[in-house]
Amino acid sequence: MRRNPYRIGLAILATIAALPCLGFCAVGALHAQEDPEQAAAWTTIYVGLDLALLALIIWLWTWALRPTPPPSGCPACGYDLSRLRTGSCPECGQPVRP
Repeated sequence: MRRNPYRIGLAILATIAALPCLGFCAVGALHAQEDPEQAAAWTTIYVGLDLALLALIIWLWTWALRPTPPPSGCPACGYDLSRLRTGSCPECGQPVRP
């Protein structure tokens, strides 16, 4: 199975766009110095934003690097069904049209 180059390109562009935003923790620390009464709240908000953005980048790369099944592949497992004579995938049992 192949990897889709358009997905990888999209993941690269999104990562480049999001990398400058991964410094939210530092912004939270600076903001906490201005308002010491709510320092913990601001730090928690900015750490949460950092973690959410990092999770989004990891999910995007997981999606981008997922192999795409061949056109004649099983939609469930990607097994090549080009010479299939039955109505189900021999690998996973998914019903398919021969």
